Amino acid sequence: MIPHPAERVSSLVWMGWASISVVLFVVYHPIMALTFYPEGKPTFLNPIFLVLTALLGTICVIAYGLSPTLGTVTLIHWVVVVIWLYHLGGEQRLSLNRRFRRRTTTHKI
Repeated sequence: MIPHPAERVSSLVWMGWASISVVLFVVYHPIMALTFYPEGKPTFLNPIFLVLTALLGTICVIAYGLSPTLGTVTLIHWVVVVIWLYHLGGEQRLSLNRRFRRRTTTHKI
């Protein structure tokens, strides 16, 4: 969504598209939790997670502005997600959400 620097749009227009992109990036996570990935609700609806998501989105936008390739942005996002999943407990948190949901849905009366 963000114009490529070769398109030579004004800084104000570029920042507008960048802001819209970050907002959509953040909003995407709660939408996923409420529709296709309900196990993610405790994580993806957490305000701290959403602030960190906005920070990651902002970092990716800045990286795109400095190095206008999707490869750089993809690498940054991938590294952050992998570190969160495998070194900061993200995978365990999402697995616990899944197990808790399974346990509560199987014991209904």
